[in-house]
Amino acid sequence: MRIGIFTDHFYPELGGIQDSVAELARELGRRGHKVDIWAPRPSKENFIFVGLPFREIDLGENVHIRRVFSFGFPSSSLQSRVATPFFSIGTATYDVIHVHSFICIGFRGMRVAKRSRTPLIGTDHWAIAEFADCIHWFFEQVFRRATVWWVTWFYNRFDFITAPSTFVLTKKEAGGFIKPYTAVSNPIDTDTFTPAAQGEREYARKKFGLDGKVVACVGRIAPEKKNDVVLRAFAELLRKVPDAMLAFGGHGSFEGEMKVLARELGVRDRVRFLGTLTKQEVAELYHASDVYAIASVSETQSMSLIQAFAAGLSAVGVRWGAIPEYLNAERGSLFERDDHYQMAKQLEALLTDEKKRKRFGANAAAFARKFSVQAVVSEWEKIYTKVVDTR
Repeated sequence: MRIGIFTDHFYPELGGIQDSVAELARELGRRGHKVDIWAPRPSKENFIFVGLPFREIDLGENVHIRRVFSFGFPSSSLQSRVATPFFSIGTATYDVIHVHSFICIGFRGMRVAKRSRTPLIGTDHWAIAEFADCIHWFFEQVFRRATVWWVTWFYNRFDFITAPSTFVLTKKEAGGFIKPYTAVSNPIDTDTFTPAAQGEREYARKKFGLDGKVVACVGRIAPEKKNDVVLRAFAELLRKVPDAMLAFGGHGSFEGEMKVLARELGVRDRVRFLGTLTKQEVAELYHASDVYAIASVSETQSMSLIQAFAAGLSAVGVRWGAIPEYLNAERGSLFERDDHYQMAKQLEALLTDEKKRKRFGANAAAFARKFSVQAVVSEWEKIYTKVVDTR
Protein backbone atom coordinates (compact mmCIF):
# COMPACT_ATOMS: atom_id res chain seq x y z
CA MET A 1 0.00 0.00 0.00
CA ARG A 2 1.23 3.54 -0.78
CA ILE A 3 0.59 5.80 2.21
CA GLY A 4 1.02 9.56 2.41
CA ILE A 5 1.47 10.94 5.95
CA PHE A 6 1.09 14.70 6.40
CA THR A 7 2.17 16.30 9.68
CA ASP A 8 3.21 19.72 10.98
CA HIS A 9 5.06 18.12 13.91
CA PHE A 10 8.06 15.92 13.21
CA TYR A 11 11.70 15.18 13.91
CA PRO A 12 13.90 16.83 15.15
CA GLU A 13 11.11 18.46 17.16
CA LEU A 14 10.55 16.17 20.14
CA GLY A 15 7.17 15.12 21.47
CA GLY A 16 4.43 12.51 21.47
CA ILE A 17 3.04 13.29 18.01
CA GLN A 18 6.51 13.16 16.51
CA ASP A 19 7.30 9.81 18.14
CA SER A 20 3.94 8.39 17.11
CA VAL A 21 4.39 9.33 13.44
CA ALA A 22 7.96 7.99 13.31
CA GLU A 23 7.09 4.64 14.94
CA LEU A 24 4.02 4.20 12.72
CA ALA A 25 5.96 4.92 9.51
CA ARG A 26 8.93 2.75 10.47
CA GLU A 27 6.78 -0.29 11.19
CA LEU A 28 4.63 0.21 8.08
CA GLY A 29 7.83 0.29 6.05
CA ARG A 30 9.07 -2.90 7.70
CA ARG A 31 5.85 -4.58 6.58
CA GLY A 32 6.46 -3.63 2.96
CA HIS A 33 4.26 -0.54 2.65
CA LYS A 34 5.63 2.52 0.83
CA VAL A 35 5.35 5.59 3.04
CA ASP A 36 5.96 9.28 2.33
CA ILE A 37 6.08 11.67 5.30
CA TRP A 38 5.42 15.32 4.43
CA ALA A 39 6.80 17.50 7.23
CA PRO A 40 8.40 20.93 7.87
CA ARG A 41 12.03 21.42 6.86
CA PRO A 42 14.00 22.10 10.07
CA SER A 43 16.99 24.39 10.48
CA LYS A 44 20.40 23.26 11.64
CA GLU A 45 19.73 25.08 14.92
CA ASN A 46 16.73 22.80 15.56
CA PHE A 47 19.08 19.81 15.66
CA ILE A 48 21.70 21.60 17.75
CA PHE A 49 19.10 22.73 20.29
CA VAL A 50 18.24 19.14 21.25
CA GLY A 51 21.74 17.73 20.74
CA LEU A 52 20.94 15.67 17.64
CA PRO A 53 23.26 15.11 14.66
CA PHE A 54 22.44 17.29 11.67
CA ARG A 55 20.98 14.59 9.44
CA GLU A 56 17.63 13.09 8.54
CA ILE A 57 16.11 10.39 10.72
CA ASP A 58 16.41 6.91 9.18
CA LEU A 59 13.09 5.05 9.22
CA GLY A 60 14.01 2.36 6.71
CA GLU A 61 14.24 2.05 2.94
CA ASN A 62 10.47 2.10 2.38
CA VAL A 63 9.95 5.40 4.20
CA HIS A 64 10.76 8.67 2.44
CA ILE A 65 10.65 12.02 4.24
CA ARG A 66 9.54 14.95 2.06
CA ARG A 67 10.47 18.26 3.63
CA VAL A 68 8.49 21.45 3.04
CA PHE A 69 9.87 24.99 3.39
CA SER A 70 9.12 26.32 6.86
CA PHE A 71 10.17 28.95 9.37
CA GLY A 72 10.53 28.98 13.12
CA PHE A 73 7.50 29.74 15.25
CA PRO A 74 7.54 30.67 18.98
CA SER A 75 5.95 27.90 21.03
CA SER A 76 6.34 26.21 24.39
CA SER A 77 8.48 23.46 22.80
CA LEU A 78 10.93 26.10 21.47
CA GLN A 79 11.18 23.97 18.31
CA SER A 80 7.96 24.48 16.33
CA ARG A 81 7.98 25.19 12.60
CA VAL A 82 5.29 26.67 10.36
CA ALA A 83 5.09 25.64 6.71
CA THR A 84 3.09 26.96 3.78
CA PRO A 85 -0.04 24.94 2.90
CA PHE A 86 0.51 25.70 -0.80
CA PHE A 87 3.36 23.34 -1.67
CA SER A 88 3.35 20.83 -4.54
CA ILE A 89 3.59 17.08 -4.05
CA GLY A 90 4.56 16.60 -7.69
CA THR A 91 3.48 13.33 -9.25
CA ALA A 92 3.11 11.46 -5.93
CA THR A 93 -0.03 9.36 -5.67
CA TYR A 94 -1.30 7.34 -2.72
CA ASP A 95 -3.76 4.60 -1.87
CA VAL A 96 -4.56 6.43 1.36
CA ILE A 97 -3.61 9.75 2.95
CA HIS A 98 -3.20 9.98 6.73
CA VAL A 99 -3.18 13.48 8.23
CA HIS A 100 -1.81 14.08 11.75
CA SER A 101 -2.40 17.83 12.19
CA PHE A 102 -5.07 20.37 11.35
CA ILE A 103 -2.91 23.31 10.30
CA CYS A 104 -0.68 24.02 7.31
CA ILE A 105 0.74 20.69 6.11
CA GLY A 106 -2.26 18.82 7.47
CA PHE A 107 -4.57 21.18 5.56
CA ARG A 108 -2.55 20.54 2.39
CA GLY A 109 -2.91 16.78 2.90
CA MET A 110 -6.67 17.16 3.19
CA ARG A 111 -6.85 19.24 -0.02
CA VAL A 112 -4.62 16.80 -1.94
CA ALA A 113 -6.85 13.89 -0.93
CA LYS A 114 -10.02 15.75 -1.91
CA ARG A 115 -8.74 16.75 -5.32
CA SER A 116 -7.35 13.31 -6.13
CA ARG A 117 -10.31 11.48 -4.54
CA THR A 118 -7.91 9.56 -2.32
CA PRO A 119 -9.28 7.92 0.85
CA LEU A 120 -8.57 10.31 3.73
CA ILE A 121 -7.92 9.46 7.38
CA GLY A 122 -7.15 11.94 10.14
CA THR A 123 -5.72 11.56 13.64
CA ASP A 124 -6.42 14.39 16.08
CA HIS A 125 -3.58 14.48 18.61
CA TRP A 126 -4.54 17.81 20.18
CA ALA A 127 -6.96 18.85 22.91
CA ILE A 128 -6.51 22.30 21.44
CA ALA A 129 -9.26 24.05 23.40
CA GLU A 130 -7.42 23.24 26.65
CA PHE A 131 -4.65 25.64 25.61
CA ALA A 132 -7.11 28.51 26.16
CA ASP A 133 -6.07 28.57 29.82
CA CYS A 134 -2.61 29.68 28.73
CA ILE A 135 -3.73 32.88 27.00
CA HIS A 136 -5.13 36.15 28.35
CA TRP A 137 -8.62 35.80 29.84
CA PHE A 138 -9.98 38.40 27.40
CA PHE A 139 -9.29 36.11 24.44
CA GLU A 140 -9.97 32.78 26.18
CA GLN A 141 -13.56 32.18 25.03
CA VAL A 142 -12.85 33.48 21.54
CA PHE A 143 -9.97 31.02 21.26
CA ARG A 144 -12.09 28.12 22.49
CA ARG A 145 -14.96 28.82 20.06
CA ALA A 146 -12.67 29.46 17.11
CA THR A 147 -10.59 26.32 17.58
CA VAL A 148 -13.63 24.09 18.12
CA TRP A 149 -15.22 25.49 14.94
CA TRP A 150 -12.04 25.03 12.88
CA VAL A 151 -11.25 21.51 14.07
CA THR A 152 -14.87 20.38 13.55
CA TRP A 153 -15.02 21.90 10.06
CA PHE A 154 -11.66 20.37 9.16
CA TYR A 155 -12.24 16.80 10.29
CA ASN A 156 -15.79 16.65 8.92
CA ARG A 157 -14.13 16.53 5.49
CA PHE A 158 -12.41 13.22 6.22
CA ASP A 159 -13.57 9.67 5.55
CA PHE A 160 -12.50 8.40 8.97
CA ILE A 161 -11.08 9.94 12.14
CA THR A 162 -9.11 8.59 15.07
CA ALA A 163 -7.68 10.01 18.27
CA PRO A 164 -5.56 8.45 21.02
CA SER A 165 -8.51 8.58 23.44
CA THR A 166 -12.30 8.63 23.46
CA PHE A 167 -12.07 11.90 25.41
CA VAL A 168 -11.00 13.74 22.25
CA LEU A 169 -13.64 12.09 20.08
CA THR A 170 -16.45 12.77 22.55
CA LYS A 171 -15.46 16.44 22.62
CA LYS A 172 -15.50 16.52 18.82
CA GLU A 173 -18.93 14.90 18.64
CA ALA A 174 -20.29 17.50 21.06
CA GLY A 175 -18.91 20.21 18.77
CA GLY A 176 -20.78 18.93 15.72
CA PHE A 177 -18.47 16.24 14.36
CA ILE A 178 -20.41 13.66 12.30
CA LYS A 179 -17.88 11.33 10.60
CA PRO A 180 -17.03 7.70 11.55
CA TYR A 181 -14.36 7.44 14.22
CA THR A 182 -12.57 5.21 16.69
CA ALA A 183 -9.90 5.60 19.36
CA VAL A 184 -6.46 4.22 18.43
CA SER A 185 -3.56 4.47 20.86
CA ASN A 186 -0.24 5.97 19.92
CA PRO A 187 2.32 3.17 19.41
CA ILE A 188 4.68 2.58 22.33
CA ASP A 189 8.18 1.16 21.91
CA THR A 190 7.83 -1.69 24.39
CA ASP A 191 11.27 -2.99 23.41
CA THR A 192 12.91 0.14 24.83
CA PHE A 193 10.46 0.79 27.66
CA THR A 194 10.61 -2.29 29.87
CA PRO A 195 10.82 -2.84 33.64
CA ALA A 196 14.36 -2.44 34.98
CA ALA A 197 16.55 -5.53 34.81
CA GLN A 198 19.08 -6.35 37.53
CA GLY A 199 21.63 -3.58 37.89
CA GLU A 200 19.83 -1.10 35.61
CA ARG A 201 18.26 0.84 38.48
CA GLU A 202 21.60 1.44 40.21
CA TYR A 203 23.30 2.39 36.94
CA ALA A 204 20.56 4.90 36.05
CA ARG A 205 20.52 6.48 39.49
CA LYS A 206 24.24 7.04 39.37
CA LYS A 207 24.01 8.46 35.85
CA PHE A 208 21.37 11.05 36.76
CA GLY A 209 22.56 11.75 40.31
CA LEU A 210 19.41 10.48 41.98
CA ASP A 211 18.83 8.91 45.39
CA GLY A 212 16.03 8.19 47.84
CA LYS A 213 12.43 7.97 46.59
CA VAL A 214 12.36 9.38 43.05
CA VAL A 215 9.35 10.98 41.33
CA ALA A 216 9.70 11.34 37.53
CA CYS A 217 7.91 13.87 35.33
CA VAL A 218 8.79 13.73 31.61
CA GLY A 219 7.70 15.94 28.73
CA ARG A 220 7.58 19.51 27.56
CA ILE A 221 8.09 22.05 30.35
CA ALA A 222 5.26 24.42 29.52
CA PRO A 223 2.31 26.17 31.22
CA GLU A 224 -0.29 23.73 29.83
CA LYS A 225 1.70 20.81 31.26
CA LYS A 226 1.20 22.18 34.78
CA ASN A 227 4.75 21.34 35.88
CA ASP A 228 4.34 23.91 38.64
CA VAL A 229 1.56 21.79 40.21
CA VAL A 230 3.94 18.81 40.31
CA LEU A 231 6.65 20.99 41.85
CA ARG A 232 4.33 22.40 44.55
CA ALA A 233 3.10 18.89 45.35
CA PHE A 234 6.71 17.77 45.68
CA ALA A 235 7.43 20.58 48.13
CA GLU A 236 4.55 19.30 50.28
CA LEU A 237 5.72 15.70 49.86
CA LEU A 238 9.17 16.53 51.27
CA ARG A 239 7.56 17.35 54.62
CA LYS A 240 6.55 13.68 54.97
CA VAL A 241 9.15 11.94 52.77
CA PRO A 242 12.36 13.95 53.30
CA ASP A 243 14.52 11.67 51.12
CA ALA A 244 12.30 12.17 48.04
CA MET A 245 13.67 13.61 44.80
CA LEU A 246 11.91 15.03 41.73
CA ALA A 247 13.36 14.59 38.23
CA PHE A 248 12.07 16.59 35.25
CA GLY A 249 13.02 15.22 31.84
CA GLY A 250 12.48 17.58 28.93
CA HIS A 251 12.77 21.22 27.92
CA GLY A 252 10.42 24.09 27.17
CA SER A 253 9.56 27.75 27.56
CA PHE A 254 8.56 27.36 31.24
CA GLU A 255 11.86 25.93 32.45
CA GLY A 256 13.30 29.20 33.74
CA GLU A 257 10.18 29.96 35.80
CA MET A 258 10.23 26.42 37.19
CA LYS A 259 13.79 26.74 38.43
CA VAL A 260 12.92 30.04 40.12
CA LEU A 261 9.86 28.44 41.75
CA ALA A 262 11.96 25.52 43.00
CA ARG A 263 14.27 27.98 44.76
CA GLU A 264 11.34 29.94 46.18
CA LEU A 265 9.83 26.73 47.57
CA GLY A 266 13.19 25.78 49.10
CA VAL A 267 13.45 22.46 47.25
CA ARG A 268 16.00 23.24 44.53
CA ASP A 269 18.60 20.85 45.95
CA ARG A 270 16.14 17.92 45.69
CA VAL A 271 14.96 18.68 42.14
CA ARG A 272 16.80 17.72 38.97
CA PHE A 273 16.14 19.43 35.63
CA LEU A 274 17.70 16.91 33.28
CA GLY A 275 16.93 18.72 30.01
CA THR A 276 16.42 17.03 26.67
CA LEU A 277 16.68 13.25 26.88
CA THR A 278 16.92 10.60 24.18
CA LYS A 279 14.33 7.83 24.17
CA GLN A 280 16.87 5.48 25.74
CA GLU A 281 17.65 8.04 28.45
CA VAL A 282 13.94 8.47 29.23
CA ALA A 283 13.74 4.70 29.74
CA GLU A 284 16.77 4.89 32.02
CA LEU A 285 15.17 7.70 34.03
CA TYR A 286 12.12 5.50 34.57
CA HIS A 287 14.40 2.71 35.75
CA ALA A 288 15.87 5.13 38.30
CA SER A 289 12.44 6.26 39.51
CA ASP A 290 9.76 4.96 41.86
CA VAL A 291 6.63 6.83 40.70
CA TYR A 292 5.55 8.82 37.65
CA ALA A 293 3.69 12.14 38.10
CA ILE A 294 1.57 14.08 35.61
CA ALA A 295 -0.60 17.17 36.14
CA SER A 296 -0.98 18.22 32.49
CA VAL A 297 -4.39 19.40 31.24
CA SER A 298 -3.51 19.19 27.53
CA GLU A 299 -3.17 15.42 27.09
CA THR A 300 -5.04 13.37 24.51
CA GLN A 301 -3.30 10.29 25.90
CA SER A 302 0.22 11.08 27.20
CA MET A 303 2.79 8.81 25.60
CA SER A 304 5.17 9.54 28.48
CA LEU A 305 2.61 8.10 30.92
CA ILE A 306 2.18 4.90 28.89
CA GLN A 307 5.96 4.63 28.45
CA ALA A 308 6.32 4.92 32.24
CA PHE A 309 3.72 2.16 32.61
CA ALA A 310 5.68 -0.02 30.16
CA ALA A 311 8.79 0.56 32.30
CA GLY A 312 6.92 -0.76 35.34
CA LEU A 313 6.06 2.50 37.13
CA SER A 314 2.83 3.27 38.91
CA ALA A 315 1.59 6.85 38.55
CA VAL A 316 -0.22 9.74 40.16
CA GLY A 317 -2.12 11.79 37.58
CA VAL A 318 -4.69 14.52 37.18
CA ARG A 319 -8.36 13.62 36.81
CA TRP A 320 -8.68 15.58 33.58
CA GLY A 321 -8.81 15.04 29.85
CA ALA A 322 -7.68 11.63 28.66
CA ILE A 323 -5.62 10.70 31.73
CA PRO A 324 -8.44 8.81 33.56
CA GLU A 325 -8.90 6.55 30.50
CA TYR A 326 -5.44 5.10 31.08
CA LEU A 327 -4.74 5.64 34.77
CA ASN A 328 -7.04 3.83 37.17
CA ALA A 329 -6.96 2.43 40.71
CA GLU A 330 -5.06 -0.67 39.53
CA ARG A 331 -2.13 1.36 38.23
CA GLY A 332 -2.02 4.40 40.53
CA SER A 333 -4.30 7.22 41.61
CA LEU A 334 -5.95 10.41 40.38
CA PHE A 335 -6.16 13.86 41.94
CA GLU A 336 -8.37 16.83 41.11
CA ARG A 337 -7.07 19.46 38.73
CA ASP A 338 -4.51 21.89 40.25
CA ASP A 339 -4.88 20.33 43.73
CA HIS A 340 -1.22 19.92 44.64
CA TYR A 341 -2.07 19.06 48.25
CA GLN A 342 -4.08 16.03 47.13
CA MET A 343 -1.35 15.08 44.68
CA ALA A 344 1.25 15.22 47.47
CA LYS A 345 -0.83 12.88 49.65
CA GLN A 346 -1.19 10.36 46.84
CA LEU A 347 2.52 10.46 46.06
CA GLU A 348 3.24 9.90 49.75
CA ALA A 349 0.84 6.93 49.84
CA LEU A 350 2.66 5.21 46.97
CA LEU A 351 6.20 6.07 48.02
CA THR A 352 5.68 4.76 51.55
CA ASP A 353 3.99 1.50 50.50
CA GLU A 354 6.49 -0.55 48.50
CA LYS A 355 4.22 -3.57 48.20
CA LYS A 356 1.39 -1.56 46.66
CA ARG A 357 3.81 0.37 44.45
CA LYS A 358 5.27 -2.82 43.00
CA ARG A 359 1.84 -4.37 42.45
CA PHE A 360 0.61 -1.27 40.63
CA GLY A 361 3.83 -1.16 38.59
CA ALA A 362 3.38 -4.78 37.48
CA ASN A 363 -0.23 -4.05 36.51
CA ALA A 364 0.91 -0.99 34.55
CA ALA A 365 3.57 -2.92 32.62
CA ALA A 366 1.08 -5.62 31.64
CA PHE A 367 -1.46 -2.99 30.57
CA ALA A 368 1.07 -1.10 28.39
CA ARG A 369 2.03 -4.17 26.36
CA LYS A 370 -1.19 -3.97 24.34
CA PHE A 371 -0.03 -0.61 22.97
CA SER A 372 3.14 -2.01 21.40
CA VAL A 373 4.17 -0.70 17.99
CA GLN A 374 3.34 -4.04 16.39
CA ALA A 375 -0.16 -4.20 17.91
CA VAL A 376 -1.07 -0.61 17.06
CA VAL A 377 0.25 -0.75 13.48
CA SER A 378 -1.73 -3.94 12.87
CA GLU A 379 -4.81 -1.98 13.89
CA TRP A 380 -3.84 0.78 11.48
CA GLU A 381 -3.47 -1.68 8.62
CA LYS A 382 -7.04 -2.85 9.23
CA ILE A 383 -8.31 0.75 9.25
CA TYR A 384 -6.44 1.65 6.04
CA THR A 385 -7.81 -1.43 4.28
CA LYS A 386 -11.35 -0.82 5.47
CA VAL A 387 -11.41 2.82 4.41
CA VAL A 388 -9.83 2.07 1.00
CA ASP A 389 -12.29 -0.79 0.37
CA THR A 390 -15.23 1.38 1.41
CA ARG A 391 -14.16 4.10 -1.02
